[in-house]
This record gives sequence, structure tokens and C-alpha cells, in this order.
Amino acid sequence: MFSSRPHPWQQDSSSAAASLQHDQPPERPLRIRQYFVDASVRSRDRDNMDFGGAAWCTWETGQWVGRGIALGNAWAHRDELSLQAEIMAIDFFLDEALTKAYQLDVFVVYSDCTFAMYDVDAQKRGQYRGPHYRLLKDIGEKIEELEDRGKSVVFKYIPGHLPPSPNNYQAFGNHAADEMAKIACRASMHGKTEFKGWEKSLIIYANDGWMIPEERAGQPASTAVWDRNWG
Repeated sequence: MFSSRPHPWQQDSSSAAASLQHDQPPERPLRIRQYFVDASVRSRDRDNMDFGGAAWCTWETGQWVGRGIALGNAWAHRDELSLQAEIMAIDFFLDEALTKAYQLDVFVVYSDCTFAMYDVDAQKRGQYRGPHYRLLKDIGEKIEELEDRGKSVVFKYIPGHLPPSPNNYQAFGNHAADEMAKIACRASMHGKTEFKGWEKSLIIYANDGWMIPEERAGQPASTAVWDRNWG
């Protein structure tokens, strides 16, 4: 029986930060960073085959940076593939979090997929009984490793496809992650044809400010400057 308590992403992320801050020396401020994860699944016209892409991003040194992962194709139900891609985006983000654990104390992760976050939470409580058990077990182990190192991973829900505005910083992050996932998905269509981790780095340079939270909210994506680093 599932608990009726609020899910972690429905709670105020400041509570986790406050509990960690209590354990920090007074001279060391808590180091918090927001990350955004998303996924994209599309069908190729010529054979109706589904392809997936996943991505995470964060605002760093004046630009959105992150990684898009071309997942390849899969013979699976489209909805099931979409959920798996969303969960894989979280898994790939956690790989990054483990490399940044020495720099940060709290990782706040925004996702527009409540099903993915629900499955992560259910696995952590030992209540997940679905097809993505092995992937979610891997996610749980990575979160546990971060927690063992004194870090906190906080999941938060962000509605997808909201128009970016100066008062909604998170909408910019969701939009950036969505664009990165779409590019990774298109790379799947034109590259590898097996469903496996074909990783390629992607960096978005917001040189003209269209995705910079403080400036020019709502500008069309066509004004963006992209650096597609597919190797």
C-alpha cells in the first residue's frame, strides 16, 4: 500500500538544504545547484521506428551547459519508451552529480515527468514492481552513494513547455533540457540503430541571451546560437 504522504518533489526543497546547513561549519555556506532533466522520443517517417534522446543541463558560467545522450531505437511501446528515456535522463544526471560531489552539497533536480520521479521514489522505498527495476536500482545506488558522502538530491516537478519569463527561471531550464533532448533524439535517428548508450556531448551557448534567465524572455528558439559537439 503506497503512503499518502507528499512525494519528495511536492515538498519545499529548502527543508533538505536547511537540514544539511545545520551540519555545516558556520564559515562554509551551503553549495546548491539546480539541474534540469528531460527526454524526447520521435518516430522516423520512413519506417515508423521510435528513437529516443535524454539530457540534463544546468546554468553555469553564464550559459546553459549539459549533456545530451542519443539512446538509439527500441522496439517498445511509445509510452513505455518515453518513460524509460525520462528515467535514463535522471540516471545520466546522477553520473554528473557524482563527479561534482566535491563541489556541491545539494542537487535540486527539476523534471516535468511525475511518473519518472514517482518510480524513483517508489524504488527508494522498496515498492517498485515495474519493468525498469534494474535501471531504478542503479539510480537508487547512486543517490545512496551521494547521501553517504553527505550530499542531498532533491527532486522537484516543473510543468513542461511553459513560456520562459523573467519570473520563472525554472522554465528556462526545462526549455534548455528539452531542446538538448530533441537534438539527441535526432542524432539517434541519423546515427546508431541499436538501443544502447551512444553518448555524445552537447553544450548550449546562449550567446545572444535568448535562454539567459535575466534577459529577453520569450525570444524564439531560432535566435539561439548552438554548438553541437557530436565529436
